[in-house]
Amino acid sequence: MEDTKVKCHKCGAIVERDDNFCTYCGAKLHEVCNCWVLHKRNNCNLKKCPGLMLHVIMYRNNINDK
Repeated sequence: MEDTKVKCHKCGAIVERDDNFCTYCGAKLHEVCNCWVLHKRNNCNLKKCPGLMLHVIMYRNNINDK
């Protein structure tokens, strides 16, 4: 049976392997997250989850890229 727990690289807390962020310190646990906002795997390149603000960030980045 595969271990479902991992240690946070920042604070050392034991958290679920599938968690995107540490539930104790908020550190990002995986480079590519299972994004609950976009409903797909995504790397937003942010250290903390912006939540629904991700849509605003992505919109602003698209405007600045043009």
